[in-house]
Parts: sequence; C-alpha cells; structure tokens
Amino acid sequence: MTALNSIVTHQLNPVELGELLILWNNEFPAQINYQSVEELKAYLGDLSQLKHHLLKDKQGQIQGWLWLFERDGLPWFAMLLSRKIQRQGWGKKLMLWAQDESSFLNGWVVDHLNYNKADGSPYPSPLSFYIALGFRLSKNRLDVEKLSVAHISWP
Repeated sequence: MTALNSIVTHQLNPVELGELLILWNNEFPAQINYQSVEELKAYLGDLSQLKHHLLKDKQGQIQGWLWLFERDGLPWFAMLLSRKIQRQGWGKKLMLWAQDESSFLNGWVVDHLNYNKADGSPYPSPLSFYIALGFRLSKNRLDVEKLSVAHISWP
C-alpha cells in the first residue's frame, strides 16, 4: 500500500484547488470536467457544511479526496482517487471515516460503463464498491444532459 498522509480541512488553499482540478479532470467522466479552478471553486461554493479529507503522497501531491457536505439539509458525499492508489484500500478507509462522521450519507454514482475519462480510458462504475460498504441503491436517478447517475445512500 502506498504511504499517504491524511488531512482533514474545511478550507482548501490555491495549490490544493489546482491539484484537485487535475484529479477531477483525470478521474471523473470527461463530460463533467472543469475548465478552470474558478469553475471548481464555484461548484464547491454552492455546497454547505463542506469538509474535505485529503490523501497526500510523500511529495505533498493529493492522491485522494473525499468531501462531505449538506444539500437541502441532507448529508452528501463525493470521492475521487487517483488511479495510482485505487484498489489499495484507501477508498474503503475514506468511506469508513465518512461513515464515522455521519449517521447517514447520500451520493450519486455512475452505474453503467458508458463514459470515458479525459484520456479516453473507460470510466469504471464504482457501484459495487459502495454496495460492499453497505450503501443501498435507490430508484432515484439524476439524468441531465451531461450525466446519468443513480442515487445511493447509507445506511
């Protein structure tokens, strides 16, 4: 397992925002990529009670990011991991931390294999990962022009 430092914060500095933009654009489906740090900041600025859990490597580069927030009075989460640390247990560690922080969590998850990352590689659905951690798939969906995702909740 790669050695990483874990940091929890409510505020992101400009360097972290730049690294998170790169992580977002490398690991999420290409159609939801942001063109600038300002766009990412605008997205984050619309979230309330925001709390970040960052995983940084020995060089201080962010390799993982989980963020908790409230939307419409309900607790939500989202998570991104660099492909460098996927399948090493870090996602599970982040989700266990999130589950310790909240008694209930909501999220959106791609539940199909129809998207690609910016580099053209397939975006793998993380649905089975979340189901293994006790999340339930609901019948609710978010189908917008750029994205089609399913709602998951825990417990």
